[in-house]
Amino acid sequence: HAEIHPYSCDICSKTFIFQRRYKRHMITHDNNSKIACTICGKEFDKAYMEIHERSYSGLKPFVCEHEVCEMTYPSNNLHQRHERIHMEEFRLPCTYCE
Repeated sequence: HAEIHPYSCDICSKTFIFQRRYKRHMITHDNNSKIACTICGKEFDKAYMEIHERSYSGLKPFVCEHEVCEMTYPSNNLHQRHERIHMEEFRLPCTYCE
């Protein structure tokens, strides 16, 4: 299902649904805040580098708290997004396929 992404980065063409995520993304294009990964050489915002490095180590310290779910995540943001699937108020039928 196609989503509407009204915010688009003029530098890399990445699109966003939410303005706050777009603004946070734009900071990553500021050369003063970037550092290079020692493994792959890609440059990232200093705040994101720790999360990026976890992709190489496999470390996923954020664990789902739902008793029957064993999902783990490298970042708290991904973990919190996952936790929503266990919340009744976030279970809405799809308008296309229900």
